[in-house]
Amino acid sequence: MVSQGENGENPGLLDFARRVGYNYSMVKTVWAGLAAAIFLVFLACDEPMEGYYTINKEPSGDEMLIYGFVYASEPLLDKDEKPVLNDDDEPILVEKPIPGIVIYVKDVIASLTDAKGNFSFILPIQPKKDAYDIQFIDLDSDRKGGQYEPKSENPKKTDIGKSSPDKPLKFKLTLSP
Repeated sequence: MVSQGENGENPGLLDFARRVGYNYSMVKTVWAGLAAAIFLVFLACDEPMEGYYTINKEPSGDEMLIYGFVYASEPLLDKDEKPVLNDDDEPILVEKPIPGIVIYVKDVIASLTDAKGNFSFILPIQPKKDAYDIQFIDLDSDRKGGQYEPKSENPKKTDIGKSSPDKPLKFKLTLSP
């Protein structure tokens, strides 16, 4: 038989928690933690998520695909972990892909870079806009060895239209000091 709550109704989770010695703030904290964990699992996925990436999808007549690559420049290192220098005694830089960067186009879409620093998604063609404001935000810096500075770029529609999987638009991020 189910016991009655204070007002005669069936007891809920909070009444049960109070009866076994837990307080309301602890239950609320547990539920908030579970919700945050589920959200972070989705953010941490390195595989394409349906609706966020455009693998094997074609845009409609009023849409276009954007292909991009997010990277940081790092010195090329030799076997002794020392920078390789060019003829001018400057370090040779290589493009290091950055996974897990949030790409945000205001009022349009948010996406993530994959494990290779690539992203692609469909953008609606906006006749009055010649360029799109794209924000790059690092949310999981502790997994990548440093915090990257947020960045805003404004690629033109014509450049976006020319991007492809073989020739993505490139966006360079820098480490925060």
